[in-house]
Amino acid sequence: MKQRFKMMIFMTLASVILFSCKKEEKVEIKKNDDAANHISFQGKKYELSWGLYNGSGNSFHIELLSPGLSLIKENNPNYGMKGFGHLISFHFTSDSEILEEGTYSHSEDSEGRFTFHSAGGALDWDAEADKHKIHFAFDSGKVTIKKKDDGNYEIKFNGPDKGENKDIIKGGFTGKLRKKY
Repeated sequence: MKQRFKMMIFMTLASVILFSCKKEEKVEIKKNDDAANHISFQGKKYELSWGLYNGSGNSFHIELLSPGLSLIKENNPNYGMKGFGHLISFHFTSDSEILEEGTYSHSEDSEGRFTFHSAGGALDWDAEADKHKIHFAFDSGKVTIKKKDDGNYEIKFNGPDKGENKDIIKGGFTGKLRKKY
């Protein structure tokens, strides 16, 4: 009887162990690239997934946004945003009526060629309430813009925040920019 009892306990334990083990799961590994779609600030990375672009004359504006943000009216980017996420925006000045490829330097003077100004962003931003946990603004720095053959833009940015600690704002975006009307 003791043998039978021990055998039942052994079989029960073996069943629990065998059936509680998970089957092998597929794990997708994402490439960790500093130029990948993100903002890096105060030691954390915040994802970017899409962008908006508008401009006229020699003045251009680019907004890069995270997946949690969307347009209130999909067919009208000027109407506003909804959702929760992160964004960074830049105002550029160029000699041309198109946003030229090249490296733009930060300047408070919005008239200089290959300059950007009024640049900054918000992290953990609630678009409807217009509240955010973290705000940053470029004190200086550089933004490099390349337009690829497939129509995608590659944008890289790096510079210190205007805040007391001068934390570095860096990151990048590769993808299409949706035209703002």
